[in-house]
Amino acid sequence: MLASVLNIMLPVKTPMHRPIDVILAGLLISPEIYLWVNLITFSQVWLERLAANKKDGWANQYKAENGKTRSKLGQGILTGFAFTGMIVVLCIYFRDYLTSPSVQQAIYPYLMNG
Repeated sequence: MLASVLNIMLPVKTPMHRPIDVILAGLLISPEIYLWVNLITFSQVWLERLAANKKDGWANQYKAENGKTRSKLGQGILTGFAFTGMIVVLCIYFRDYLTSPSVQQAIYPYLMNG
């Protein structure tokens, strides 16, 4: 809550701010994305350190500078869409169960606290 309030203060003090800037700052989407990227980077570094076969980082750097590497951004976006689509399909398929009184009663306290 405090982080959200502090994030809202920054765009409000910025000249010529837009309403969307204030809304996105209050939702904490940017820090959440930053934390996920940080977590992924941290885990990749440790997995590489603990791996049995070591990679040559300098060779990878030279390849990147010469444009001989490929980005996996497209694969990541496609995987994200596939995962989101799978969740949507499962929610539609199990909508009778998810809207049943027993499930609603189980999640009611969490909804009220949220």
